[in-house]
Amino acid sequence: MSTYTIVFNRGQTNNIVTTNFSTTPLNASSTLTLTFPVQFTITSGIVCTYQLNSTGTFLNNACTLNNNQIVFSNIFANNSIIRSVTVIIANVLNPFPAGRTSPFTGTIGNDVAAVNGANGINSFVTIIPGLCTSSFTFNDNIVSSN
Repeated sequence: MSTYTIVFNRGQTNNIVTTNFSTTPLNASSTLTLTFPVQFTITSGIVCTYQLNSTGTFLNNACTLNNNQIVFSNIFANNSIIRSVTVIIANVLNPFPAGRTSPFTGTIGNDVAAVNGANGINSFVTIIPGLCTSSFTFNDNIVSSN
């Protein structure tokens, strides 16, 4: 199982342009959603934590799962200004076979971070199989016995 860290930056676009979302307050009913590409297997065993505005403090969240979409609820106070949110999702099963995935997408309130085209290159993951070493030890009293 793998752990993924995703950073939502509401303060600027991929072209380093300041957005209105960095000064637009959220209400308490706003949610954060993160949709993993269809190649991933996301199960109810995931563990979700989050950090608001790069405070250094990660909080646990009982996120909800709907297919490959993870929803964080009740994480914003009324009229809160959120420039960034970092989420960590643990216990994710990587795709098989290895290869490039579809893009990740996400939202914070009505701020949609749908990624596509050349600017979306960082939202893809390329899974490369790791080297595996196996060894076998035989017990002389068992090998070739009846």
